[in-house]
Amino acid sequence: MVECITLFPNRACILPGTPLEEFEAACERVILFQKAVNWWIGDLALALEQQYPELHTQAWPVDASPEHLSRCKAVAKAYEWEDRNPGATWSTHQHLKSRDDRVQAVAVAVENGMTSDEVAKDPPPYQSPPQKKPVSRRGLLAVDVNYFIHTYYHSGGGVESAMTFV
Repeated sequence: MVECITLFPNRACILPGTPLEEFEAACERVILFQKAVNWWIGDLALALEQQYPELHTQAWPVDASPEHLSRCKAVAKAYEWEDRNPGATWSTHQHLKSRDDRVQAVAVAVENGMTSDEVAKDPPPYQSPPQKKPVSRRGLLAVDVNYFIHTYYHSGGGVESAMTFV
């Protein structure tokens, strides 16, 4: 089968008579990439800085925008993988990244069908982030009683002094 749609870095070449199904598949593929590419850039930038702190800029092409890399990195850093909402655009995540309730705010934006432009103009109202249950700080004190009994017994105190610990 001949590919009717070929994607190049700066253009798409479409042959006349391309079936609608091929347009649908290509459009779905490019929108998936468009939604993911800024996350990929951010994750790569964070990993590069962590693994190669002195050389991380070397991996990027010379024409990569430092401002764009910085934005992508900041948004990726603000959201753990499991907190990234697939129903929201990367831009929506970007507009809300500085908020304490960013994960909930993104979810509200998705629930209300807000576009990233609408989020930028009129962000969802602030919500208190869900409070995590306090972690119990109960401890366990372990004492090697046999050590103390043995030490006191052999220190000349005899059985009587050792029995005070039992």
